[in-house]
Amino acid sequence: MEIEFQLNQSEVEIKENTNTSFGPGNYEFRVGEATLIQSAKGTPGLKVTLLVTHNDRDFKVFDDIWLTRDAAWKYARFMNCIDLDGTKALDTEDLLLKEGKLRLRKRKDSHYLEVGQYYSKEEQLIEEMGAFEAGAKPESVVNPMGEVPF
Repeated sequence: MEIEFQLNQSEVEIKENTNTSFGPGNYEFRVGEATLIQSAKGTPGLKVTLLVTHNDRDFKVFDDIWLTRDAAWKYARFMNCIDLDGTKALDTEDLLLKEGKLRLRKRKDSHYLEVGQYYSKEEQLIEEMGAFEAGAKPESVVNPMGEVPF
């Protein structure tokens, strides 16, 4: 069977994958969708679809934020992150297109990413954006010879 795909000359010369990879790291996002949900046991929650941006490309990340006293810390961090006052009555429409910064991590036993942390407005000023480099060593433990002291 004939392969109906042909390379152009610039593609022939490519020596490595140049696509943007999305891995664990810090990213900017905007809220694309926000919906009130309820778990099978009746726990109220908020399902958000976050449009995460990296190197001029977007991808979606989904997160459930449970609206209970035990999980209030996450709702508070999310509200602070997108600069809304969680002590006031809000509508899901109020969240749309709000922007913030977050940390993504790999889900346990999975190749998917999940929200590890929403950064507060103060933290957003100091956290560097982008994917974490695999195998990167913190500068504080690397000497000038590139060795890690034990």
